[in-house]
Amino acid sequence: MKDVFADYHRELAGIERRLTREVRPGGRRRRGLWVTAVVAATSSALPLTLWGGGSDASILMRADTLLVLAVAALSAAALCTRRWGLAACAFGVGGFTSAFGLFALWSQNTLPEPAPAVSPIHLAGWIATIVSTALWAAVVTSRPMTDRDPSAPAS
Repeated sequence: MKDVFADYHRELAGIERRLTREVRPGGRRRRGLWVTAVVAATSSALPLTLWGGGSDASILMRADTLLVLAVAALSAAALCTRRWGLAACAFGVGGFTSAFGLFALWSQNTLPEPAPAVSPIHLAGWIATIVSTALWAAVVTSRPMTDRDPSAPAS
């Protein structure tokens, strides 16, 4: 005779797998709202530097601008789909971009004297990336652990 509870166990395991792939960026501190505000500010301000709004000519600063826009796009996709994988990618790329942005700002400030100064838009984008990374860190690390049977095959 077939085990009556085997079907329930499989169904509950499937529900558990679906729930662990989702993130809930909300919470008591409204992280989702803050991430949305940071993404909106970054997405609206940083393209100005690519089309002549900024006064810099450094390749590192241009690359940093593109990385910040990538973080904003990943954050927006993670907020829309609520997928943990996209949130983890936004967190990882945001961490890399924060460090790369520090290097880009430092290299721009150490150029010889006729070099243009760093624009406030780049500073705002770098700070927004750091804030976004910190918010995604809290979301990604709050993923619930699941009870898995060690003898069960990985799926």
